[in-house]
Amino acid sequence: MTSPKIEIITCATLMIETESIRLETETAKKAIEVSDCFSREYSFIDTHMSMLADQIEEHADDPEAIEILEASRAKLVARAKKALTMLNAIEQLLHDDTPRAKVYHLPVRRKGIQEAP
Repeated sequence: MTSPKIEIITCATLMIETESIRLETETAKKAIEVSDCFSREYSFIDTHMSMLADQIEEHADDPEAIEILEASRAKLVARAKKALTMLNAIEQLLHDDTPRAKVYHLPVRRKGIQEAP
């Protein structure tokens, strides 16, 4: 039979380990959510940039249409920068060495986006 002191220490150690696992799990879930959100956002931006490029070609001789399309492209570029900020945040989280932020590396697709603004 173990002494009450050893049981208390064992119980406390188990509680600390359980809390650590819970925090890591929550962090991993949040990282997955951010990763999924980035993938959806990038897909949206990629699709719309392709459509805008096609429309700009079609309306090359219409300065008014080009101005509107260029404004739309500028909005998409701003949105892409926000998505990159999100991606950088998740990468920073994944490389953080604190115990509560230590999670497994997740596959985050970067496709054509290379660097943050």
